[in-house]
Amino acid sequence: MNSRIPILLSLRFLPFWIALLLLCGCASHEYVINAPKHDSEARFEDYATATFTRVHDVFTPIRLQTKADKQQLQVKVSNLLVLIDTSLDEQAPEHYSPYFLPAYEALHRFVHSTPDLPLQTSVFEIGQSARYSLSDLQFTAGQQNLAQVSPRFDLHELDLKLEKRDHLPSLGQGQLAESLDILTANPWQFSEPLTLLIIAPWQQINVHSIRALNMFKKRMAIHQGVCVYMIGIGARHSRSRFDNAEDCGFSVSAEWIAQPAEMAYFVERMMYSFPADTDNDGIYDFVDQCPDSLPGRIVNSQGCYQFTSGRSH
Repeated sequence: MNSRIPILLSLRFLPFWIALLLLCGCASHEYVINAPKHDSEARFEDYATATFTRVHDVFTPIRLQTKADKQQLQVKVSNLLVLIDTSLDEQAPEHYSPYFLPAYEALHRFVHSTPDLPLQTSVFEIGQSARYSLSDLQFTAGQQNLAQVSPRFDLHELDLKLEKRDHLPSLGQGQLAESLDILTANPWQFSEPLTLLIIAPWQQINVHSIRALNMFKKRMAIHQGVCVYMIGIGARHSRSRFDNAEDCGFSVSAEWIAQPAEMAYFVERMMYSFPADTDNDGIYDFVDQCPDSLPGRIVNSQGCYQFTSGRSH
């Protein structure tokens, strides 16, 4: 009986030996790559990252021209002044630095979303990327309107400069408060209200810039007044300092208006007032079916007389 034990053990392990022979056969037929031998060491070049530092603009603006024409929206901006603050940017004049790029991109999207209005604007940059001195502004006591301040851009020309990331004329290399003091100190006179758009980091809204902004508002109140709007970059901890219920204008975050719909809404609130109402009957012209209604008459929702008689009530 003992002689039969090795035979049983060999039969017990027979599947194992068969599987091992099959694996050896497969391994012997495995394809071996024959690569040439190189005695020299491999060298790695610097990876080209230039294309990844550029912004690929996928912003598709929502044009307001169709809505403005249909609803006969009234343009309320005649004098536009834009200040771009990159004074906190230590990498300036690098085109892709943390404050330069968001500020220029915000203005670029603002211009793209603005309808084709017969409007020219003055745009000045604040920060280390200045290419113009203050003497280039050529302020004189005889200036009567912002249109006489050079340089001026129409929207198409400004859009081209922003596309190329060209630096804009500068108010110097100081802080926002210093630039506002410069604007306040110059003898400007306006026949129509001024609209000021500030694009700056939120941390620039401090006690000094608020004081300078209030002085600028008081100076402009002597003439026709000023509406101040702000696009804030970065954290929002200073936003409550800027917005006052009694002032004309408001502030938004650059992140919030980065999308086309929100930017279009911002442009509409900033550039337009209510639709036209020529006969002052409370019904906008684009839905008024009786645009020549007389004063003192009760009208319905279509702008026509509610009563056929001459009585108003």
